[in-house]
Amino acid sequence: MKKWIIGGLAILIPFTVWAADQKISALTALTSAGFATDDEFAIVDTSATETKRVVVSELDGRWQDIVSDTTPQLGGDLDVNSNSLVSVSNGDVDIAPNGSGKVTITGAALEVAERIKGNDVATIGASAIDLATGNYFTKTLSANTTFTFSNVPTNGGQSFSVRLIQDSTTRTVTWPAAVEWEGGTAHVMSTGSADVDVCTFIVWSSSSISGNCVQDLQ
Repeated sequence: MKKWIIGGLAILIPFTVWAADQKISALTALTSAGFATDDEFAIVDTSATETKRVVVSELDGRWQDIVSDTTPQLGGDLDVNSNSLVSVSNGDVDIAPNGSGKVTITGAALEVAERIKGNDVATIGASAIDLATGNYFTKTLSANTTFTFSNVPTNGGQSFSVRLIQDSTTRTVTWPAAVEWEGGTAHVMSTGSADVDVCTFIVWSSSSISGNCVQDLQ
């Protein structure tokens, strides 16, 4: 309170002492964990050319931390603006629609930069053919072999091919009982040294697989 004497009258005038200006860097840092929904920001309303206050709770629905948000949702189309969706540390990029949802790719063409996963030719190490690893398999026979199929889709919808190369000694091959052959007779391997046979299978269900082989490809 400041006292002034004017014309013999004492006049008391209140005033406020303002603290010295501070640099922003001198202020206490507030982490995201320290925010409360009733905290306020000063914000400039450019359309009204004035400064207003806004409560943090008003911003929560507009500005989201997508790292902390475990169920983010888009409010519209995602425009990658000539950029890519890229994983880190050799991570997979999974697209998994819910329930009966489908992945639909539209456009004039589908361009695959390298390959569609699973279409590389996999070498059969022993006798197990794992359909979860791909659609194309190869094996050079070194003994009589009874093949097994694993991860066969229950409701079908997959086809795959197996390229077999005969040993210098004639080797026999036995296929799973679920395979159905023309006339009910399983394929007989070519017998010449290094002969190549290719067998193609269509999975209709886990218990119904159509098989057909082409012998002695040269």
